[in-house]
Order: sequence, then structure tokens, then C-alpha cells
Amino acid sequence: MNIKELQLSEFIKSKQFTTPLSINERSFQIFGDEKFLNSTEGKSLLNKNHISIHMLNVYKTPEPFIYYLNPYSNSKNALIIENKDSWYTMKYVLKNYGSVCGIDIKALIYGEGRKIQNSFSYIEEDDTANIHDVQTFFYFGDIDSSGIDIYYKLKNLFKAHNICPFDPGYQYLYNNRNLKRKKEMKNCTRIPCYELSHFEFLGVEARVVLLEICNNDFIVPQEILNHEVLLRWNVISNYENDIYL
Repeated sequence: MNIKELQLSEFIKSKQFTTPLSINERSFQIFGDEKFLNSTEGKSLLNKNHISIHMLNVYKTPEPFIYYLNPYSNSKNALIIENKDSWYTMKYVLKNYGSVCGIDIKALIYGEGRKIQNSFSYIEEDDTANIHDVQTFFYFGDIDSSGIDIYYKLKNLFKAHNICPFDPGYQYLYNNRNLKRKKEMKNCTRIPCYELSHFEFLGVEARVVLLEICNNDFIVPQEILNHEVLLRWNVISNYENDIYL
């Protein structure tokens, strides 16, 4: 029995876990290392001893996300935005028009790049109760290997939720793909073609083009859909709605 197994055994025998602690707090209490229980070695130790993490009376602490709540909307839609500038821009538009690209949005969530893959579970917390009724989570990010990969993994990590691409945003970026630029990063992510399977609304030919853009280190940034474009979009949408009233 190594030192970690001995520490775990002695702690369980002590029965000092009647009060729930966070995983990191419990990890430090047992091993003197707040990161151990969440490590590969820590999980392996629990499995080897047939101990569930829940048996240690712990609670998870998902990363919180920032979101803007539209107080005038009864919509069941939320929109997750990958980048900070685009989130602020769409917040301004949502506050003034109540919709983005003609789609009613109740909550605008800042995805903060890949962080959303860890923070999305925050949707289950009590302090997000005002968006627990959201039924569709639209996602909008850059057209590049990283942005597409974030969406694909998010959707597969949280299959219980309806997470969809934000069609009008991606359609606009695709239509303006001539504005793409070469990425400066080295060792960019490569994506397989199936990660674009949820973008069928763009058509087969478009998905082939997107795969070439992504896997040749190009990016079509979501900032192309800027404040000026969104304002013009809402003016046109409101005008068309007035015609049919």
C-alpha cells in the first residue's frame, strides 16, 4: 500500500466526511494536495479501490459563466458567443432590439473560448434559475478549426441540452469568407469532416470549403458580423415585419 492509498484508507476509517466539501477542499483534507482527486492518478486510485467520488461527500464547482438576461423576452432561446467583443456587441443590440439577426434571444452567454466546455454545467446551478427554462442554446463562434471544435465538443459533452449552430451568424461568415486571414498560431488544431456534420444548413459544398479553411490554418472571425452589420440587419428585419403586419 503506497502513501496515497494509506491516506485514503485512514480518512475513510475516520469517517470525517459528514460535512460536504468541494472536491479540491476534500482532496487537500485527505492528501494535502488540492489537485490530486481531479488528477488522472487520483481517479485511478479511487477506481482501484472501488470508491466513487460521491462517497467522499463532495460537490462539484463548475466554472461560472457571464450572461446577459433580456428582461423583455419570453423566448426559450439562449445564444452562446465565443469571443468577448462579439458578446458585448450583441448585448448592445439585444438591449435595443430584443433580438439578434431576427431571432428572439432571452439570454446571451459569454462562452470565453474553450472555457464553455467546463462552464456550461453552471446552467444547472440555482443562481441561473432565470434561464432554466431555455430550450435551445444557439452557439456562434469563429469559423476556424478551434471554433468548430469547441462547438462540436460542447454539443457532445451536453447531449441532454439542445445546442445548435447559430445559422444566420455562420451563414454571414460563410458569405464573407473572402475576408478570412491566415492564423498566426503554430500547431493549430486539425478537425475531421464529421465535426462539420451539424452545419448541414450551409450545404455540402460549403462544408467542404469550411473544412479547407479550417485545416489550412485560416480563420473567418466572428467579429466580421460587427455592430454596424447587426444594426442594419435589425432595421431591415423590423421593416419587413412592419410590411406584414
